[in-house]
Amino acid sequence: MLHDDIQKLLGISFPTGVDGLTWKLLKSNNSDFNMHDALRADTNVKLSQALDLLRACFMPIIIEHGKRNIIIDIINSSTIHGQKLAEMPLVVTIFKYRGHDA
Repeated sequence: MLHDDIQKLLGISFPTGVDGLTWKLLKSNNSDFNMHDALRADTNVKLSQALDLLRACFMPIIIEHGKRNIIIDIINSSTIHGQKLAEMPLVVTIFKYRGHDA
């Protein structure tokens, strides 16, 4: 099942081919009572930093209905339909590193 396969990827660092650069799939885990508190805190810090970076790099788009920023909805969205996962990858670079080679 797709959900189970994705769960197996959570928290694992994967190399990108660029020296020292990895990616990791994270999930908000405040309701996971089996997770160690230190791991939960570390994950929440990383997700918070990622959200701050995305907020800094994307102009807010406020919709009239509900007066909320739909960029946050886009960041938090993925859809599982049958055996397929649909998501919108967002790539951002901290301003001071833009235009630099890896």
